[in-house]
Amino acid sequence: MSADIRRGQDTIVYYRSKKNGLSKVVRESNSRLADSGLQLLQHNFPYIAIPDVSVTSRYIEVFEHFKINNLVFCHTLLSALDLRDRTRTKANLRRIAADHQRHSVVFPNDVFKDTVIERMPGESLWYQAHLSCQPNIPRIFLITTDERYPDWQRLSGSHQPPVLTLHSFLREYHPNLITYYFSLRDSAANLALDITLASPAEFAKRKVGAKANSNYQEYLPKHEIEHGLVSGALVQGVLKVLESKHMGHSKAIVSREAQGKPDILVIGSANRNRTVNGDIVVVRIIEKLEVEALLPRATATKADVSAVTAIAELETTVYSDGLEASSTEELDVKDAEDEFDVGEVVESAAIAGITSKDQEPLTTQKGEEIVYGRVVGVTQRSWRPVVATIKPDAFKASTYMAVPLDRKFPIIRIHYVNIDAIINDRIVVAIDEWPIDSQYPNGHFVRSLGPINELDTEINAILVEHNIAVSQSSLNFSEKCHREIPAYDPGHPWAPDPNEVSLRRDLRSKIIFSIDPKGSKDIDDALSMVDLGNGQYELGVHIADPTYFLPLGSYTDLEARSRGTTIYLSDRRFNMIPTALSEHNCSLRGGTDRYAVSVMWTLDHDFNVVDVWFGRSVIHSTFEMYYEQAQALLDGKSGINNLPTELEATLREPIRLLARAMRSIRERRRDKGALELESSEVRFQVDPETQWIQDIVPKQSLEIHKIVEEAMIMANSYVAERIWQAYSQSAVLRHHPHPNLERFRRLGFTIDCSSNKALNKSLSVINEQIGDKDPDFVFLLKSMSTLAMSEAQYIATGDYAKEQFHHYGLALEFYTHFTSPIRRYSDMM
Repeated sequence: MSADIRRGQDTIVYYRSKKNGLSKVVRESNSRLADSGLQLLQHNFPYIAIPDVSVTSRYIEVFEHFKINNLVFCHTLLSALDLRDRTRTKANLRRIAADHQRHSVVFPNDVFKDTVIERMPGESLWYQAHLSCQPNIPRIFLITTDERYPDWQRLSGSHQPPVLTLHSFLREYHPNLITYYFSLRDSAANLALDITLASPAEFAKRKVGAKANSNYQEYLPKHEIEHGLVSGALVQGVLKVLESKHMGHSKAIVSREAQGKPDILVIGSANRNRTVNGDIVVVRIIEKLEVEALLPRATATKADVSAVTAIAELETTVYSDGLEASSTEELDVKDAEDEFDVGEVVESAAIAGITSKDQEPLTTQKGEEIVYGRVVGVTQRSWRPVVATIKPDAFKASTYMAVPLDRKFPIIRIHYVNIDAIINDRIVVAIDEWPIDSQYPNGHFVRSLGPINELDTEINAILVEHNIAVSQSSLNFSEKCHREIPAYDPGHPWAPDPNEVSLRRDLRSKIIFSIDPKGSKDIDDALSMVDLGNGQYELGVHIADPTYFLPLGSYTDLEARSRGTTIYLSDRRFNMIPTALSEHNCSLRGGTDRYAVSVMWTLDHDFNVVDVWFGRSVIHSTFEMYYEQAQALLDGKSGINNLPTELEATLREPIRLLARAMRSIRERRRDKGALELESSEVRFQVDPETQWIQDIVPKQSLEIHKIVEEAMIMANSYVAERIWQAYSQSAVLRHHPHPNLERFRRLGFTIDCSSNKALNKSLSVINEQIGDKDPDFVFLLKSMSTLAMSEAQYIATGDYAKEQFHHYGLALEFYTHFTSPIRRYSDMM
């Protein structure tokens, strides 16, 4: 309930809450067209469409189709959806508007000066009037349902505002979607999806009736949640589902590791209370008896807890930059920090290591009793689009059950008519709502990814499930991006601009070389090492400079920013920047001049740093080596495959000098406590004709890997300190915190991780005791130690004290990402 009071150009709105509280909102009218967002619309498009409440609440699936663009969603539309608990539909509309490829906007018509008055039928005329001064203006109209079209016509009077039914709109502009529209219309014929068909009073009456027949509880009001969080009666955290309902008893945890308290175990769907994995929830701690009352057969036993722990450990994913590589092109991993970039171990301290009899009280390893909880509120939903398949034997009329590929998500009820067309497909579904009287959430079919078990289908499923892209085709770069950058032409290769060269340090006379996996095309880094003849050496790390081609805010920059990183799969990759840059004009290919950002150190005879220079440069790579060639030079071999004989002598001495320097620098870093844990890297052998994986083989470990890695660590560390000196409040660094002691206790050994040096010593003692007897076990223990580590994270220096910048695993005071700008956006920042 609300009341409006006008105050000059402002509107004061009083809202009455469910608990009879009163809140005051002041809306300031705005007359600046630049603030409206309308400038983001595409004016060379055939139309600008303004959907109304009726059509969006009933046919949201149609507007999610990637071909329907140039949409204007009014604030009043979003408010109406919000008031009827259609928050997911509202979120879907905002997501469409946030996708820059859709050229759609959310327009603040409730505060914009010329539309704030009550004249909804004429709003489209306002849009037409304000945009008509521009050339080639598209047609502007409202879209509504067949049922609401007569109402709009009666309201319009003599103004005759342009209004189209959804059917007419699709028939004229998107005829290929007509069949899809008919299937949605028929499947939803008997459903009250159109929120305009019921009055607010009728909606409230239905909601009260639903509560009476529900096993779930209503969420607490916002003010009670706020009070409970402040008083400590309630706990907020991220819900991590270990088992979803369709796997058996529902089990989840809410972590309190940061507070040093045992995690909260949430057992059963009633206690999870309509939440999904990743939701930020508010939990009330309850007694075990309350759990038993709700779920007499599902109370957690110690066997349950051990099983949950096992599932969590199996589902723990190690995230690193060096996951996969193909037979023709391996992913180059040169940051030792990748060993510490692990995903959080999902298992809970509160539910780990239980091995006693089921009848005994449940306790953690610290002797604390298991803490149970019930969800009483949701702060933020994690209702992302999910990949699913149809359960063929579970349907009623046009209602079907979609089983998510991610087993942590619940089954989703969807409506679809032509089910035979998608019964054997991977499909994308979205959750719309989870009514209090429904066992499962309601959602809708978004699109099909293709037949199950087809390669392209499964690749698309990976992209959607990990929120990378809607499909492989959507990762193609737009024409706007290609127009911004120099094209790759083998007959006329790109060359540096002499004016730009004059602004950079010219290093083309130096012997500079790259060392990468065989077949690499996106070469980020190159090295140089020379004896200055006065007891000193000059070491250089030269990194490709894509920022020259990607001005801040350009289309290509925005696209790279949204992708964040290059995605590597076993047989393909999806570049962060266009191929013309990543493999050609930016890549530090042998025998070519390229722009770079260089760090050059002057070292004394013991390889201590005497001086350092940072700056933009232009370099000429003498040769692009792969690791095996560089290792052969280091080992003193001759007649190396694919390495010209005249270059062997030229490159051998710089590589030997580089190895001596990096060995010394690495040893000093180890003395400070740098960790050398185990991480297994593999390479895929792919059939060149079928592109099917034939074998997975361990990647051979060579000394040259560590040498190049150490040079990259050194560059990242010095650049980190330099950007902190220049931007003390806004530099982006990588922080690796101390590990959690409880995680190391679970390894079954006495391990001191109070400092990196102590941890190194503990692992060394274990290695000395059993390393000769069982080297595989020591390897496994070091690998598990990697999992027990905390996750490295990006930090802004203004938010932390200098003492908190450290990187625990690398034993460095400063660290950042700098050496891989072709495939990681953070390195360009």
